Amino acid sequence: MSSKGFEFSSIDDETLLLFDTIAQSLISCFQICHSTTYCYIFDFDHQSHRCRIFEGDITNSGSIVASLSSSSHVGSIKLYPEQFASRGQSCSFCQKSRYLTCVNGTCQCQAHTYFDGSICQIQKLLGANCIINAECRLDLNYTCLPRQQCGLASMQTATTVAGYGNGTGGSSLSALHFPTGLAVGVDNSLYIADYGNNRVIKLSEGSSVGSIVAGTGISGNSANQLNGPTGLHVDASLNIYVADSNNFRIMFWQRNSSIGVKVAGSGVSGSTLNSFSTIAGLFVDLQGNIYLCDCNNHRVMKFAPNVTNAVNVAGTGVSGSSSYQLNMPYGVYFDDVKSYLYVADYNNHRIQRYTVGVSTNGTTVAGGNGVGSGSQQLYLPYSVCVSKITNAIYIADSGNNRVQRWSSEATSGVTIAGNGALTSNYSTSLFGAMDIRLSINDTNLFVSEMNYNRLDTPWRTAYGGKYTVTLIHGDGVGPELMAHVKAAMRCVRAPIDFEDIPLSSHIASDEMFERAVMAVKRNGVALKGNIASQNTTNSLNVLLRTRLNLFANVVRCKTSPVVPTRHSDIDILVIRENTEGEYSSLEHESVPGVVESLKVITRAKSLKIARFAFEIAKHAERKKVTAVHKANIM
Repeated sequence: MSSKGFEFSSIDDETLLLFDTIAQSLISCFQICHSTTYCYIFDFDHQSHRCRIFEGDITNSGSIVASLSSSSHVGSIKLYPEQFASRGQSCSFCQKSRYLTCVNGTCQCQAHTYFDGSICQIQKLLGANCIINAECRLDLNYTCLPRQQCGLASMQTATTVAGYGNGTGGSSLSALHFPTGLAVGVDNSLYIADYGNNRVIKLSEGSSVGSIVAGTGISGNSANQLNGPTGLHVDASLNIYVADSNNFRIMFWQRNSSIGVKVAGSGVSGSTLNSFSTIAGLFVDLQGNIYLCDCNNHRVMKFAPNVTNAVNVAGTGVSGSSSYQLNMPYGVYFDDVKSYLYVADYNNHRIQRYTVGVSTNGTTVAGGNGVGSGSQQLYLPYSVCVSKITNAIYIADSGNNRVQRWSSEATSGVTIAGNGALTSNYSTSLFGAMDIRLSINDTNLFVSEMNYNRLDTPWRTAYGGKYTVTLIHGDGVGPELMAHVKAAMRCVRAPIDFEDIPLSSHIASDEMFERAVMAVKRNGVALKGNIASQNTTNSLNVLLRTRLNLFANVVRCKTSPVVPTRHSDIDILVIRENTEGEYSSLEHESVPGVVESLKVITRAKSLKIARFAFEIAKHAERKKVTAVHKANIM
């Protein structure tokens, strides 16, 4: 039994919450749970007398979290081997047992449980770690996948989403030729550095025909050309950074631009702080710092924005296997939250982690146990990425023709893609050098195979299955309101995960603002508490609107037949332009004590909001649109 002030948060209310009821006391709630076959967890609120009954166990089915109520308890039913001593005996021994049931004349574990040799354990849900099939919810068609996670068998096979898929290359917009770098946009579009075609291809979600977004398809060193693109990064604004490897430069393509700008490199091979040799992995953090793997110089370089000379953040420039050295680094990934830099140390068969700005000594977080194919070993790791949800490390283990997942702080990994075979089974095998990236919500794994000229998905990562909503706390009652929203969503079993962003007038750094913008773009939907501001010039509310192009505010006013009001049958849609007029944020103090505020209204945005209003009216089958101005306040 927990102390007061806590409740149970399950990983999947739709599956695990058996029912939500009222009980007279904590003991009554426990009795309801005990009399319910599948119940092993319950929580009870002494004030509201709310009693929730859950299937599952505390370890694998959720967690105990702080409750909005200070009088809420969490309880669970503990299991002991003595309760299962009758297993395997005749049914007369378990007629009154809560934990065993009669199956074919003998006492066996209840449904949704399995025998571990001592007790009947609760079966696990999607993404839980497992060793044998019996550990997973068989009634939901989950099995223990080769990656040692519960999931559907279909999650272990892949679908080709780019390239011909049969190993042949080409130059059409549906073909690839030695695809190297891979990036996923905030809109889940795919970007591929198509090395052999000297271009970057973008594929919108669900499309197998791409469009050229960088390069011309013909090698060259002009501002609109590429020569052997390798590393690739796409930022939250869908701007593109490309490692133009054979031109020894990093190029920046602003979104929808046909010409790139050189942001790093001298244009010739070198080993100085403003030059590099062969480039492989590339990553750009939220501050615009560029991290690149200078393979042949055995180092990782960091270029700050608008700075010509880099600093070495990993490696010394001389190959080696000590903690401060690298040997042919290929892949790089940066964790913006913890300032961790992950490097695929190719010839040392390991993944190194560095704390940028603190130390250039690396910590081995995967591999490092000699070359091999064991679960604790790697063989020529080419690429690395990290889950933002679980902190698990995903590694393209190219020499072993597989992708490994190492949980945070683990000493061994599991294979989640590829079967290690050299011969091709196109739905299950991988071969050779490859880049890997997770989808925006970490539900799919994308793999670009250079030798097979294809991009594969979806190896499902086996967590998710819910919708993700950005939750921006704001000020005042905002944080409290957001907590109630989360509680309400749990009560109705809404299949929603929340990504909490504590943006407010007190927590308003550029990094936090960018994090909020990225989260909204990534998830596509957000709930926001109001953020306090003294004026519209630096209002975070207005900045979010303009940055996300939220030009229309839509409010529906409708009377309810069950609520008495002065006026009945009201159903009005109010649509307001959200970025111009008073929200132009153009204010200045012309002379001391005199402030001028400009109210900017453009024809383009006036037409845009009008068109939006008429489209809404057509869709809602409204026959009239009224234009209202606010001349009385300006």
